[in-house]
Amino acid sequence: MTHSDVRSILRSTSKSLLLPDERGRKMRFPTRHDYIRQLKEHGFITDEAEFIADDSLTEAVYLDWLRRSQVGCIFAQLLARPRNRTGMRTVIVRGSHASDDPTELAIEIDHLVNESVNDASNEAITVLLPQMLSIELLARLLWELSHFSGWMIEREQPWRPSLVRIGLRVEIGEDVVAEVLGMGPYSFFPNTRQCPISTLEVRTKPFGARPSHVSNTYLASHLAQIPVGHVLTTEQISVLSKKFTRALRNRILAGEEDMRAKASVTYSIPVAIWKATKSRDF
Repeated sequence: MTHSDVRSILRSTSKSLLLPDERGRKMRFPTRHDYIRQLKEHGFITDEAEFIADDSLTEAVYLDWLRRSQVGCIFAQLLARPRNRTGMRTVIVRGSHASDDPTELAIEIDHLVNESVNDASNEAITVLLPQMLSIELLARLLWELSHFSGWMIEREQPWRPSLVRIGLRVEIGEDVVAEVLGMGPYSFFPNTRQCPISTLEVRTKPFGARPSHVSNTYLASHLAQIPVGHVLTTEQISVLSKKFTRALRNRILAGEEDMRAKASVTYSIPVAIWKATKSRDF
């Protein structure tokens, strides 16, 4: 089968995630389980392990989900289309021994991000972690990365009694850091971040960086600053940014402000897990 055939099959995936919009109307979106079942039914895989091991299917599922309105960003949907992904690098990371060991994954991610920073053709990098299904290991990965040169955890803020919002940053230029955005198949993530694949998304160029909300010593670079002039006119960008993206986010978040969904937040981690991660010597 061709890539086009796979995309067509994924588009017809059943949708078991039921969400209310801002008016209480029902919306449905596919989950990781739905995608895996679809791939099994069409003979692409026999079990989840085969899905985890297949780079092309992992990326195809990620891009199919990104094209749907659940992501809450018109620009992310546009950039998910193959013809629009100029400068967008997507890599699957499994560590040197194809494991979910956070130390191995952190080493590989650090190398890939630095590589993308130094590659003039890369505007951003998406790291896909198909085997990462444990929030404990995901918390360890953030903690490991924060100890690499150029990386840091800029903010740890509580969200209600049970969660803490973690903001991971990485230096991508002189006095410029990227605010790393993460998604994954975890029910306690905001609706816009419940991607079937655990991901880390990094803007790897400093152009368009703005003053940080929390520091006077550096600028912050965001995924929203990825150039889209090859896809849209200046007027279209303005309209989509000010009107349609806001309306879409409002719909997916049921008309409520969700601080877990802010661009400055990488992951929302259960408080007990984050405290345990920080207290252990790995």
